[in-house]
Amino acid sequence: VEYGKLPILFVDDSLTISRMVLDSLREYGFTNLKNFHDGHEAWTYLASIAESTTVDQIRDQVAAVITDIEMPRMDGFSLTKKIRENSVLKDLPVILFSSIVSSDNEKKGRQVGASAQLTKPKYDELTKHLVELLSAN
Repeated sequence: VEYGKLPILFVDDSLTISRMVLDSLREYGFTNLKNFHDGHEAWTYLASIAESTTVDQIRDQVAAVITDIEMPRMDGFSLTKKIRENSVLKDLPVILFSSIVSSDNEKKGRQVGASAQLTKPKYDELTKHLVELLSAN
C-alpha cells in the first residue's frame, strides 16, 4: 500500500500545531492531507462523505483521522464518538493528539473508541502510529 497517497484528515484549532503536524506528515511522504480547524467542520465533511459512499469505499475518501481534543464547537471526543456511531465511518483509525493527556482523558478516549492517544508535540511518534494503524487495516 502506498501510504503517502491515502487521504488523512487532521483536525486542530491551532495554526502552529497544524503546520507542524502537516509538515511532519509531508516529510514522511503523506501528500493527501485535509486540514480542519474544529471538530464540527471535520464532522460536516465526514458526514457528507458517509452519505455518498460505502464502508468498502470510505478509505478512498478518508483513511484516518488525527484530531486534537480541545477545540471550539466540537471537541475530539465528540468527533470520535460520532465517527464510531456512523455505520460507514465506524472502522476508521482515529488518533487523539493532544497536549492534555491525563488518565481521565485517556479513559474518555477509550470510551469513545479512539484507536490511539498521543501527546503533543510527539510528531514522529504520531506518524509512526499512523502508519501502524493504516497497515493494520
